[in-house]
Amino acid sequence: MNRKRSGDFAAFALSALLAISPGTAFAAGNTSTPPVIHDAVAEAKAEVHGEERPSATSTASSNKSDNEELAEETAGANGNANQRDATVASEADKSKTGNEAKDGSKPREESITTNAEKPQSVSDDPSEDSLTAENAAPATVTSSAPALEAMSEEAPDKGPSAQSDSRPVLHAQAHVENIGWMAEESSGTNRIIVGTTGQSLRVEAIRLWLDGSWGQLEGRAHVQNDGWQPWTALSSTNAAGTTNRSLRIEALRLRLPASLREAGYSLYYRLHVQDFGWLGWAKDGELAGSAGYGKRAEAIELCLVAKGETAPSDEGSPYRDAGFSSRAHVQNVGWQDAQTGYTLTIGTTGHGLRMEALTISRPSDDRSGDVVYEAHVQNVGWQGERVNGQVAGTSGSGLRLEALRIRLTGDLENSYDVWYRVHVQDLGWMGWTKNGEKSGTQGAAKRMEAAQVVLVAKGGSAPSANGQATEAPFIDTSSAKLSYNSTSADGTQDYVSDGATSGSTGAARPLTSISARLEGIGGSVRYATHISNLGWSQEASDGAPCGNGRVEALRIRLTGFAESCLDVYYRVHVSQIGWLDWARNGQDAGSTGLSLPIEAYEVRLVTKGAGAPGPTAMPCARSVTGDTELDVILNNIIRNVTGTGPDALRRGYNYVMEFPFRKENDFPMRTAPTWLVPYAKEMYTVGSGNCYRSASLMCAIAKALGYDATVIAGGLRTKNGIEMHGWTEVRLGGRVLMLDP
Repeated sequence: MNRKRSGDFAAFALSALLAISPGTAFAAGNTSTPPVIHDAVAEAKAEVHGEERPSATSTASSNKSDNEELAEETAGANGNANQRDATVASEADKSKTGNEAKDGSKPREESITTNAEKPQSVSDDPSEDSLTAENAAPATVTSSAPALEAMSEEAPDKGPSAQSDSRPVLHAQAHVENIGWMAEESSGTNRIIVGTTGQSLRVEAIRLWLDGSWGQLEGRAHVQNDGWQPWTALSSTNAAGTTNRSLRIEALRLRLPASLREAGYSLYYRLHVQDFGWLGWAKDGELAGSAGYGKRAEAIELCLVAKGETAPSDEGSPYRDAGFSSRAHVQNVGWQDAQTGYTLTIGTTGHGLRMEALTISRPSDDRSGDVVYEAHVQNVGWQGERVNGQVAGTSGSGLRLEALRIRLTGDLENSYDVWYRVHVQDLGWMGWTKNGEKSGTQGAAKRMEAAQVVLVAKGGSAPSANGQATEAPFIDTSSAKLSYNSTSADGTQDYVSDGATSGSTGAARPLTSISARLEGIGGSVRYATHISNLGWSQEASDGAPCGNGRVEALRIRLTGFAESCLDVYYRVHVSQIGWLDWARNGQDAGSTGLSLPIEAYEVRLVTKGAGAPGPTAMPCARSVTGDTELDVILNNIIRNVTGTGPDALRRGYNYVMEFPFRKENDFPMRTAPTWLVPYAKEMYTVGSGNCYRSASLMCAIAKALGYDATVIAGGLRTKNGIEMHGWTEVRLGGRVLMLDP
């Protein structure tokens, strides 16, 4: 068809459009065109071809004939006759598009919206430099055709430089679950919606394009299982999202080509999201939709706004990001449900249950970077870093988590600080720390029971310390240090630590005072001394001296958090006895009732329950018989031979049985308040003796072990008659145990 014929059609199509009453809009594909539209079409067509206009009462069959002729002419003018059932408004848009393709320019008229859900006038501003159905008079319909025909033939090809004189038209198409690609929606001024609402169908992909040579829009979609796709150029054939994979779009970012942005246009868009409904408006590349919730986008609304025009607005947020997603594996519980948000609490408190493993997934926004975390595990130590949902810790091994550290990378690190704290056995919530610092305990054998994680804008304030038990975010018992010193006739010695000796041995220099201090851990060290002729002193702490005389015994204990995770062991060197065994956590160490001074002592910190650094049977020498020499002997026997506990008496009996028999001719009285001490010492020092001497030593050992024991001298009936004999009787409840070594 020649250019003249094309111009006739352009005038005809515009006349038809101007005859449409204001506010009228029809969806593409609607085959039921109201009769008034057919009358207007026929009248405009007759005007163009010089034919007689049909009356307003023309039959439906004549309208149908006119429309068929219109479709044939449209196919000749535009080469596109594939939608005979489209509305006249849609045909006019296609005719306009065909004209643009031929001469490179854009007609001045506005297209009518094809969004049946949003019937509006073409322009809200009557002064807009465009022709609208609202301000067009019927007389203009007949008189404008020749002018438009001339314009179609004579308008020069201005190309992209003339774009400021026309308004771009936005086209959109959605790929929807169970439907596929839906019908195209388009508008230059009005809002358009693609997708569905109320049908619970996911949007899987979206295409966007513009008329003419404005350039391509760009978009990126957050897709189920895939996350954020890269930016891609959009068109009538190129989409953001996926097809044939049954994956939902969850969020979008869209932006106009530079030519439109420079011309002052903005693209507004919002998403209808499963369970959330319509979210707020985003624009020009901002985030819209949700991420981290597993919610489908069901519809997308778009609006192209020129500079100075009123933009769509509401108070809602356009984007909901679930933030972190985290879960914990807890003793006797297993994996808890995932927690999501920018403030998370995982694990339990108040139940005494250990956390054994955890996962943390990064926020779902499109910033680059990862969440990286590492756990300190019982018997394992620092396990190595995990990333974005990988398991840190163990499950099925019964091993507690003890500490944690978390950091961010990439744009996440540049945008946020990640704060966190942990709830620790016997302590509670520790202090907040951030960005890869350690939180929890190490070396304390304490279980981590819960953790809190908070994402804060870079440089923001730390979260509230509500419920915090200590300001310290991390305690490493290996950094705990207990220093101690002593004073004697030689003066005050320097502080020592880690089991070193304070004082002297073999120099007969009794200690007159001690002091100690604790560093590197919460709590304090407290200590007391037993002074000759004075007894026990008041406790001192934090380096204050304790004692003002000859020290015969001492006690040391920890308080606060140190007490909950550490044992303090100490031992003393006693005059005439030497080094006694280790005492711990406030036990007496030294001697009482023997008037024997301490000459030196040593102290060690040990992880709670980890075991003593040496024997613990005899930390304190006690007066048993009132005789210092025998008491020293007995204390050495208990410390070196029998030990303590239920089998100590049997070991004492076996020890005495090993002494050789030596016949004596003395026969002491039946009870021995006086002869027990000399006979027991003689048996020990000589190394042999008769029944009275072995019975005396056995009785003394039993007394030193805390039993109610008596040595007996009496007679035993034998075949030769009554014979004199000695033995030991021990009372155990209502029974009497006879020991005859």
